[in-house]
Amino acid sequence: MPRTLLLSLVTALTLTLWYLWPAAQATTTAPAAITPPPPVLASSATTAIPALPPQQTAAAQRLAALRTVLAGQRSLLELQAEVRRACKPACPNWPEGELSALSPQEAHLLRRALAAHPTMERAVAELVQDSQAPLAERLAHINTARQQIAGTEVTQLLYGEQQAQIAFQAAVQSFLAGPAASLPPAARQQALDALQRQHYGSYYDHLTAQQAPAEKLHWVLAAAELGLSPPQRNAIRLQLRTQYLGADMARQLAAQDADDARHQQQAQGYQAARAALETALRQRGDPSRDPVLAAEWEAGLAALRQQWFR
Repeated sequence: MPRTLLLSLVTALTLTLWYLWPAAQATTTAPAAITPPPPVLASSATTAIPALPPQQTAAAQRLAALRTVLAGQRSLLELQAEVRRACKPACPNWPEGELSALSPQEAHLLRRALAAHPTMERAVAELVQDSQAPLAERLAHINTARQQIAGTEVTQLLYGEQQAQIAFQAAVQSFLAGPAASLPPAARQQALDALQRQHYGSYYDHLTAQQAPAEKLHWVLAAAELGLSPPQRNAIRLQLRTQYLGADMARQLAAQDADDARHQQQAQGYQAARAALETALRQRGDPSRDPVLAAEWEAGLAALRQQWFR
C-alpha cells in the first residue's frame, strides 16, 4: 500500500476516534454562589458533573464521577444508584472496583461511609418526630441522628444532595410564609434564586440541571400567586405554565383547575345544606330516636346529593 494512502487512513481513523470520545470527560469551572452556603456545604470551586448515560460506563469515567463525590459535588448514594443502573449487571459492587485508584485515605473514607449507611438508615427510621413540626426542625433532627453515628463528613458524603434539597425547601416555605408577600414579584424570584444557590451550595450545578420544568414551576408559581385574587391567580398560572410546560399542558391544567374548583364548590354547598337540614330536624327532636325524623333525614340527604352531585 502507498505510504501516502496509509497516512491518510491513519489520520481519518484518529479523527473519527477523537469525535467519538465521550464529551462528558471534559470539565469546566462553575460560577460561585451568590451568597455563602452553610459551612457543611461550602466549596471553593465546582466542576461540571460528568453525565452517566448507559453507553458510557467505562471504568475511567466511573472513577471521574466518583471523584465528584470526594469534591463535594455529588452524594455517594445518589451516584451509586445511577452507576449501578447504567452499567447493570456489570457493576453490582460499585464503587469497590474503582477504590484502588484512589488514595488510601479516600478509599478508607468511602468504605467507612458505605459501611455506616445501613446503621444510619435504621437510626432515622426509628426517629420519632412531630409531622407538624417545621421542615427545617425535622431535617436538623435527622442530621443529628446520622452524625451521631458516623460524623459530619460521612453524613455529608452520603446525604449531601438530599440535605441541600430539603434545606432549600424549608427556607422557601419560611420565605413564602413571611417576607415574600411584601416584595414585588421580581424581588421574590431573585430571593428564590439566592436561596437555591445558598442551600444547594456545591451541588448547585448538578441539582439545577436535574430539575424538571414542573419542579421549577412549583416554586416560581408559589411565589407569584401570593396576594392575588382568583382571576389574577388564574391568569398568572396560565402565563407561567405556558412558559415552563407549553401551551397545551397549560390549557389542560387550567381545565383541571376549573373542574377542581367546581367540585370544591359542590362539596362546600352540600356540607352547608346538610348542616342546615340537621339543625332544622334537631329543633323538632332527635332523628336517631324518632323514626319519622330519621326518615326525613334520609330523604333530605338523598335530595341534597341529587341537587349537588347529579
